[in-house]
Amino acid sequence: MLGNVRDAVPAYASTGQNRTPGERAQDARRLQEEGFRAVKLRIHNERQADDLAQVEAVRKAVGNGMAIMVDANQTDVHDAPLPGPHWTFHRALQTAKALADYDVQWLEEPLPRHDYTNLRRLHVASPVPIAGGEVNQGFEDLQRLLLDGCYDILQPDVTLCEGLLRLRALASMAQAANVLVNPHTWGDPLGMVANLHLAAAIPNTTYFEFPHDPPAFPSRIYQQTLKQPLRVVDGMVQVPQEPGLGVELQDWIFT
Repeated sequence: MLGNVRDAVPAYASTGQNRTPGERAQDARRLQEEGFRAVKLRIHNERQADDLAQVEAVRKAVGNGMAIMVDANQTDVHDAPLPGPHWTFHRALQTAKALADYDVQWLEEPLPRHDYTNLRRLHVASPVPIAGGEVNQGFEDLQRLLLDGCYDILQPDVTLCEGLLRLRALASMAQAANVLVNPHTWGDPLGMVANLHLAAAIPNTTYFEFPHDPPAFPSRIYQQTLKQPLRVVDGMVQVPQEPGLGVELQDWIFT
């Protein structure tokens, strides 16, 4: 009913820990063996060199057969401070330039989410695509990110921004501006399924975020409330075909 562009969407394993280069290299190889064709790394170290060392180690481990994305987690540091540094525009730009050597698909959340001026400057100057928008919670806020030219890739979440129909409208606007829309999915399992339906209904999605970071946080733990969890097969996640969102909750939720 939303407008079926595809029945399966390319998925990337979205990791949540900040791991050492050696650990992440091993993790990436295991994910590759599981069938993932893409992985997103968290880079949130005090030293830029440590961030880049992790990306370099993963690229060497998986070769050119796996896409790599990186997430700096900087968009909400002023509202809810996280361990690690708070990036300046200079650090974001220098990191973006360095990441170009590793064929990175995008640099995510490099600056605070309402720093429109510096996001636009970074977007213009960066040799790698800039992504963000997952914690921007209003349609007008996301629309401003689009109209101000802040990102190459918008990452809205249907659980935070007025639902599927409004975000499908935003995706149409983004397509006209040559901007991708790859939904964010780290909220809850039902939200993940809803975002998958959005990704399958629009033509300007390239990857779907699939939370999976074993052994600490495997997807089966994240999706434990679903009777039939989503799975990635040959790098693709299938859209549920049953009525509604197409999934059922575990019986114990209602007892």
